[in-house]
Amino acid sequence: MAMVCPACNGRFEQSLECPTCKVRLEYRTEAELSARQGQWQQTPWGRLLAGLLLAQGLAHGLKQLVNAVLMASDGDAEGWQTTAGAICLFAFQGLGLLIGGAVAGAGQNRAWLFGSLLGVMNALIFFVFPMTSYALDSESKLYASLVLNPALGALGALLGALIWRPLPAIKTTNFPTQAQAKIPTPAMPIWSGPISWPRVMLGMTLIVAGSVWTPRIMAWILEMGQGTLEVRTHLQSWLLQWEISALVTLIGAAAAGACTFNGLKQGLVAGLTAAVVLIGVNLGNPRSSFETMSLMLGGLVCLTGAGGWFGSQLLPPLAQRRKRRSYGLA
Repeated sequence: MAMVCPACNGRFEQSLECPTCKVRLEYRTEAELSARQGQWQQTPWGRLLAGLLLAQGLAHGLKQLVNAVLMASDGDAEGWQTTAGAICLFAFQGLGLLIGGAVAGAGQNRAWLFGSLLGVMNALIFFVFPMTSYALDSESKLYASLVLNPALGALGALLGALIWRPLPAIKTTNFPTQAQAKIPTPAMPIWSGPISWPRVMLGMTLIVAGSVWTPRIMAWILEMGQGTLEVRTHLQSWLLQWEISALVTLIGAAAAGACTFNGLKQGLVAGLTAAVVLIGVNLGNPRSSFETMSLMLGGLVCLTGAGGWFGSQLLPPLAQRRKRRSYGLA
């Protein structure tokens, strides 16, 4: 008699509950077990592969269909080299991504994650093996593909999850034993709790130093590349500086939120403190503008909040800080 856990697919004998997942076991015959093991396409990665093949096949199939229609009507089958042809090909890719993402996200709890991964893989394939040699701009094409393809894949996956909803998770109530009931579970607040100012000052210092010394860091990276890395356009230089500044901001916010229960709060405080310093620095720069400072402030708030939360999750505190007892004279 095979009792199988529906969560981890583990097999247990003489038991009604999975000791790892704490869910009720299901009875399955040997034929059902062998059939389920052979259905690799029902796994999340199998659905992702099927969705990728479907997206690629639909894009190329629609292109061949339009070519056949143009050739049958004595039209110009080489019209893909124009702007209208390139936009039509992008539309074919988007339609294929929506349908392929729906297949990849059907019945999945985190459908948007699989859809985004599908979009990234689809964009890389089309960038390595383009459907046409026409391009408005290689840089703009790459950035647009890496943004639009994951967005369309995630949208298709969400639609697939809405149509074919995932099975609800069945939670069982486990009553704690007498020994477990005495163990207090530490609370992990997000907004409450004291602010660790030494960590905030450390994170603020890293954020400000990374933002002020971004050109020097970029020059050092290009120098260490020994000619293998080069910046050809102003857009590449601007994007590289923003990426370096964002990376240093995340590191500084993670340092501010590490080993704390309220990492999100720590990161936001470090970001707002660094924003005040950076605004004062930019006020003395005649080339700075209000739009640049607004963009910098919004980016700092978003990145420091995410970085502080990530730092608290990556390096959580070992135990809650004990309150000091105050001994007074009676």
